[in-house]
Amino acid sequence: MKYKYEYDKCLDKGELAEDLFADIVINKNGKFIYEMKADCKVHETENLFFEFKHLDKNSGLKITKADWWIIAIPKTHIYKISKEKIGLFIVIKTIELKKTLNKLLKEGKAVKKRGGDNNEFLGVLVKIENLILELIKEKKTLPIPFQQKSPHKESFQQELENILKG
Repeated sequence: MKYKYEYDKCLDKGELAEDLFADIVINKNGKFIYEMKADCKVHETENLFFEFKHLDKNSGLKITKADWWIIAIPKTHIYKISKEKIGLFIVIKTIELKKTLNKLLKEGKAVKKRGGDNNEFLGVLVKIENLILELIKEKKTLPIPFQQKSPHKESFQQELENILKG
């Protein structure tokens, strides 16, 4: 049997997936409140660093107001991010990220460490593999009822465009 590509069905499924994702990340006030971080050295170190103090003052994960934390992983080691260079986004509820990092710290799969310019930052250093495996194992994505049409699709698409513009 020859494979027949059904563009309309694939397009419909893609649009439904967009709506579902928007329904997950848009809060009850119609906002997508996120913090975006890109780690340009992950290909060298295989680590991600989550800051929670800067010059001994709370910062980063400790004080964020974001509902969602987005980690942009580039395809290669880069210093200038563009949409062509991003290979993966990890999107997780901030509260779940904090819980996961604490769990990994307790299990010895992550460490508290100083880093950044002049070691001014204190944070959690974790192998990307450990983080991703734990997120998959713990099923950190919340099951959200599927809706045929999202009331937030346009605002969500605008937010994504703003993220990519930088």
